[in-house]
Amino acid sequence: ELPGAALLVCSHPVSLCLLSFASLWGLLTPTDGLASARPPMLAHLASTLLFGAPGCNECTGRLRRCRAPAAMRYLRLARELLAGPFPFYALAEGAVISAQIQRQLGIATPSCPALALYLDDTSYLREAPDALEEK
Repeated sequence: ELPGAALLVCSHPVSLCLLSFASLWGLLTPTDGLASARPPMLAHLASTLLFGAPGCNECTGRLRRCRAPAAMRYLRLARELLAGPFPFYALAEGAVISAQIQRQLGIATPSCPALALYLDDTSYLREAPDALEEK
């Protein structure tokens, strides 16, 4: 239940994480609807900032620059959330996304290695090799 949440965790797409947090905190439009439900958010930034962002279509929204007014408002919001006083905490999935955020927003975002690096035991792959083959 959201009103009792101590922490929200979000990952993909990043645009959904940013816009959801901004909506809960009343940053997009003045609202009293969820004013009491304002938990902090930990965002694992697993995609580029512009993936799924307002003003970016499928062809231009991934790595290229978006100059649409909606995209520019979204990027200003992203900068405000990542650098501002809000309890929005972010880790970029790898140095590439971290560098891209630095380039797009001028914000240093800590990064973590890909999650797959933390697999200690892959014996399940040896035990059932047929499970990985296409049929």
